Amino acid sequence: MARLLEALTRPGTVQTVLTGNTAANAAVKLDAFDLRPWLDLDVGAYGSDEADRRALVPVALERWNAATAPSTAPASGSSATPPRRRLRPGRRRHCLLVANGFAPRPDLEAAGADHVVDDLTDTDAVLSLLG
Repeated sequence: MARLLEALTRPGTVQTVLTGNTAANAAVKLDAFDLRPWLDLDVGAYGSDEADRRALVPVALERWNAATAPSTAPASGSSATPPRRRLRPGRRRHCLLVANGFAPRPDLEAAGADHVVDDLTDTDAVLSLLG
């Protein structure tokens, strides 16, 4: 997994998670595998946000959109949006969901993901999907 996250790290890229775990439990699990350095957990979506896991994609997209929206900063030059999250206009987001048995694959595909995979073991295949 770390190899995949490292390979997907690019300037202007925001990587996060969408999980049925609570935000606190997700952080503990990601820390156990030392995966947090590649992830922005503030724009993720968690079971503590919504009981219906199928409703988590819109939560994550809303957070991503808010985090990457152009700043509405005053003329003084201060910014409400952290510089690491500013993206050039026209940048595309990718949503990849991993089917793990809790939600049927058709539900995940209907939830708005760009891609649904059964697992993340084939790093090259995932990289190909996400370009």
